[in-house]
Amino acid sequence: MKVKEIMSHPVRTCSESDTLDRAARLMWEHNVGAIVVEADGRVRGLITDRDISLAGRFTGRPLWTIPVSEVMSVNVEVVRSHDSVDIAERLMRTRQIRRLPVVDDSWKLVGFLSLDDLARESRQRHGRRRAAVGADHVGATLAAICERYGASSPPILPF
Repeated sequence: MKVKEIMSHPVRTCSESDTLDRAARLMWEHNVGAIVVEADGRVRGLITDRDISLAGRFTGRPLWTIPVSEVMSVNVEVVRSHDSVDIAERLMRTRQIRRLPVVDDSWKLVGFLSLDDLARESRQRHGRRRAAVGADHVGATLAAICERYGASSPPILPF
């Protein structure tokens, strides 16, 4: 199965110059936990609800004064829409990440693949004898992602 068959779209995006307040509002309005930061259709970074919460707590500044560029992750892994779901799952496991922006062959943003998408696919049959993504694979991916939380020291905050 290809990533494009289970990815979410349209993708919720913001720009580096948007404020954390705007990014949080987008997350609230669209019930998502991450927003892709893009410029000219290209992935520039990723901002999560956790990033915003920690910045709000530890900078002592109002969210409407903090640009997304100060808090976003910039070394963002992506997956191509025609890649297999197995490739995406392997990338999530090895890099311990829950979400992947999806790009086309021109590196333009076309979708978003999350652990949630994998879990939903593991429960759907769509007329197949078996789901394309096994629940055991999703569980193993989640376990690999979560290993870092208890095994290492807390991450260094970017602000």
